[in-house]
Amino acid sequence: MKWSRSLSARVAAAGALALMLAAPVSAAPIARISAVVESGVSPAAMVRQALPRYLAAELARAGADGFPPGARLELVIREIYLSHDGGMPFGTTNDFSLMPDAITGVTRVLDSRGRVLVERRAFATSAPDSAGFGPGNEARRVDALLRALAYWVARDIAR
Repeated sequence: MKWSRSLSARVAAAGALALMLAAPVSAAPIARISAVVESGVSPAAMVRQALPRYLAAELARAGADGFPPGARLELVIREIYLSHDGGMPFGTTNDFSLMPDAITGVTRVLDSRGRVLVERRAFATSAPDSAGFGPGNEARRVDALLRALAYWVARDIAR
């Protein structure tokens, strides 16, 4: 009887040890967020300033943690596409609806040493008439794209 109790105690201890080893040592939220804008993408300054703020808010809302301490998110923006004015014949689809504004890039989560933990395509669209057409409204259209991208990146990372 004594042997069976000690065997069951050993099995229970081994099971508890296995669970401890399987669980992450510490799970943390992403420590730093940066936006890298490839050359030729405009407005680069707006993207670098606004996108990290929007991402931080969306990541907090989505509960994106579980990364090693010191992990950082880097979002490389490759292209921002603003469709043409609705009155123009180009920039429309076959049924003459407006093509959406779009932003593309790559999302990377890196550990504290710079090794890539996660790398995924980043893409978002928004309605081109969300802020109206014209040169004065381009900043609002880009802002709508940045907010949409932050939402989708946070949702993708939090899974």
